[in-house]
Formats: sequence, structure tokens, C-alpha cells
Amino acid sequence: MELLSMHLVRSNDTTTVLLAGDIDFGSRRRLTEALVAAAETSDKVVVDLDLVTYLDSSGIRALLAAYQEALEHGGTLTVTRPTKNVRQVLDVAGVLALLTDGSATDDADRLEAAADV
Repeated sequence: MELLSMHLVRSNDTTTVLLAGDIDFGSRRRLTEALVAAAETSDKVVVDLDLVTYLDSSGIRALLAAYQEALEHGGTLTVTRPTKNVRQVLDVAGVLALLTDGSATDDADRLEAAADV
């Protein structure tokens, strides 16, 4: 188990949240609080999942709570660069397209198509 680390980068109206490690029940509360606070104060929140090694339903709930908060404040929240395993979890949960604007699904499809050639 790898503890979750978070780094927030604010630039103009965008907050990028860089996450690394495991997103699970143990990190859910801290993650939810950080993402909701970012959604309340930024027009655009980008959650970078490139270094996330594990994501469970608690993490999905945190992402969706922050997504809802962003919408309520007239902003957006998207995830970017999910690892293969994290992308699969988001896809199985039915939230991949919602949280990525479909870009992660499109990228994955292009990579799979290129591998088949």
C-alpha cells in the first residue's frame, strides 16, 4: 500500500491536483476535502492521475463529490492521464467519459488500434 500524496498547483482560474499513490478508503476524506476546496475556489479543476497506483470506490466517490461541487459553482472538474488500471476502474464504474470528457477513452482506443496493426 502506497500512501496518497497530493500537490496543488494554482494558475489563474485553474487548479491542477497532482495525485500519487493509492486512493482508497483511508485517503478518501482528505482527498474529498482537497478536491471540494479546489472546486469551490477555481473555475477549472484538473486532477492528474498519472502516478495513482490504486483506485477503489471510495476514490471514485471523492472524485464525483468534487465533480458535483464544481458543477454547483459553475466550474468543471476533469481527470487526466489515468493509468491503465485506474482507467479500467473508472470505465467499469461508468464514470470515465464523464470525468475525462471522453479523452481518456479516445486515447485508449487509439493506442489499442495502433497495437493491433
